Amino acid sequence: MKKTKAIFALVLAVCLVLGMAFCSFAQDPDNQEVTVTEEPAQEETVEPDEQETDQSHSKLDVLTDYFEQYFSGQMQKFNIPGLAYAFVDEGQIVARGYGFANIEQGITVDPNTTLFPMEDLAKVLTATALLQLVEAKGLDLDVDVNRYLSDFSVSNQYSRPLTLRSIATHTTGFAESRLGVYASSLDQLQPLKEYLTDNAPLQIYPPGKTSTYGDYGYGIAGLVIEEVSNTEFADYMQQHLLTPLAMNNTSFGLTDEILANTARGYVEIQGELEAKQPGYARNFPANSLISTVRDMANYMAMHLNNGIFNNRWVLGSDSVAMMQNQQFTQHPKLPGWTFGFYEHKAFQEAVIMHGGDSELGYSNIMFMLPDADFAMIVSINRYLPEFGLNLINDFMAWRYPVDSAETAIIVDSGVDRTHWFVGKYTLDYPAWDSLECIRRLFTQIYVGADESGIIHIDFPEELGLPTQWVEVEPLLLRAVDSEKYVAFIDNDYGEITHLYAGGIYNYSKVPWHKTTEVTLIAFTGFSVFFAAKLIVSLIRRIRNRRLRIRTLDRFHQNMETLICLVNLVFLGGLAYYVLRCSIDLLFGISPVLLGLLLLPWVSIVLTVILLIVGSSINKRRWPFSLRFYHFIIQAVMVVFLVYLWTWNLVGV
Repeated sequence: MKKTKAIFALVLAVCLVLGMAFCSFAQDPDNQEVTVTEEPAQEETVEPDEQETDQSHSKLDVLTDYFEQYFSGQMQKFNIPGLAYAFVDEGQIVARGYGFANIEQGITVDPNTTLFPMEDLAKVLTATALLQLVEAKGLDLDVDVNRYLSDFSVSNQYSRPLTLRSIATHTTGFAESRLGVYASSLDQLQPLKEYLTDNAPLQIYPPGKTSTYGDYGYGIAGLVIEEVSNTEFADYMQQHLLTPLAMNNTSFGLTDEILANTARGYVEIQGELEAKQPGYARNFPANSLISTVRDMANYMAMHLNNGIFNNRWVLGSDSVAMMQNQQFTQHPKLPGWTFGFYEHKAFQEAVIMHGGDSELGYSNIMFMLPDADFAMIVSINRYLPEFGLNLINDFMAWRYPVDSAETAIIVDSGVDRTHWFVGKYTLDYPAWDSLECIRRLFTQIYVGADESGIIHIDFPEELGLPTQWVEVEPLLLRAVDSEKYVAFIDNDYGEITHLYAGGIYNYSKVPWHKTTEVTLIAFTGFSVFFAAKLIVSLIRRIRNRRLRIRTLDRFHQNMETLICLVNLVFLGGLAYYVLRCSIDLLFGISPVLLGLLLLPWVSIVLTVILLIVGSSINKRRWPFSLRFYHFIIQAVMVVFLVYLWTWNLVGV
């Protein structure tokens, strides 16, 4: 028992000693210092995250406030019915909507659900799909595109092959037309291969040489996607691009069901907004994209995240780099084309962009600043082609202000060379096929020069380009007061053929007889002449109705009167269509217009009959003055037909 008590006392003593030692250790100042240091260290790891989050929210708020004020002003200034935008900034997405998608029904714009015809932005997604197939199927971008096509062949009169790279960079050399690019109903749409076969444009330049913006090449790209993937174009896009990007409200092609949720398009006519129905785009890969701005934000977020969306690779990093970096340019100092986008070099920060405008009442702009981790999409339901570039220029000037550039210096030979460039230029590369060229009468710009060597170019407002330029290198012009460049393009004979302002803005030089001024003078002159002849014929008929006139003479006078009437009806009808029904030409040539275009043939037949049967030269018994009078009338009739022939208005 005593032994047990002794052991218990010993254990108790040991516990007391250990307890005192532990208390002494806990109160040691060195150990207190270590404990205090750890706590602040934990706080320091949290505080920067909180500050970064606050700064991020503050940055988003600043951007949102800027766009709120900017778009509010733009909508009032340009009478825009509805607008939706979405931007991606450092991985965060903001989307907003304003105004009405349909004024008549009072439907407001919702950035998440309101559908807009994105038009040419379809090309960007088609280019993305091509690069997916390069990665998956080993497509070669630099071989003849016919290698990938069956039961269809692209004709090429040049030794250079037409390649997928030249298609994606708009250097196909095709001269395209906007006539009939839409169908008015779903049942009028053709399969892609059939449409491309029936609407092959003229090729006027070797592939890969000159920027020639158009839709036909991207239609061929869509056909390649179908052939290589063995899948319908729209189905491929849905499976491999739209679904992985969670673009659930997006489709290629406007159906009657989708039409019910699509914003109504508006155009301004004589100061009033007029509603238009969307058209059914015939070339699906080029301009049939229907989407919301929120869906398009997912596509931009993928680009800014190096091809990854929702932790899934949608596009390889090399392909993303191709779409974000220059692949073609007319000159190293000019903005050029990436694989699907075109560059905007107005500011120090790199900008790539693509627009989508429709004369049926829509304008869209998508632009990205990859280095700044920012991208934006804006859609409006009004045709306003200048809206997109104005937005980018205003935003870049606000966010990245730059100092003014030094005044450009004219090269020694600049003054002597300015006359090379003087003339009229028209937007795009029309194939001079009748009405498309006439529609371009009002897109012509004038290039002039003064004695000091300064070249004056009256670019349209939508480009935001200066008017005064000087030649700083052969064929390269720089703005007098800013670092902006444009270039002239010559042919193998040294003749100036085009003026390139970057991106889609390529102007072809117009022959003197097809300039706006000469055309309007000729139109007015012929109209006055034929009208005067009709009045004179009417007066003569009234005065001579009691006189006996030989049958052949009466035939002669009646034929002249009839020809003048036919020509005058044609000129009046053509003017009406160009000025009032130009938009209708987007749906093709109507039966009424087709009938109007047959009138030149009627005039040809009647004129030939008149020259053979009733030529004034054979009227020996007529006084010379009368014969000369009728000779002049017949000569004008022939000259008129020749002039129509130069416009390809005979034999449309």
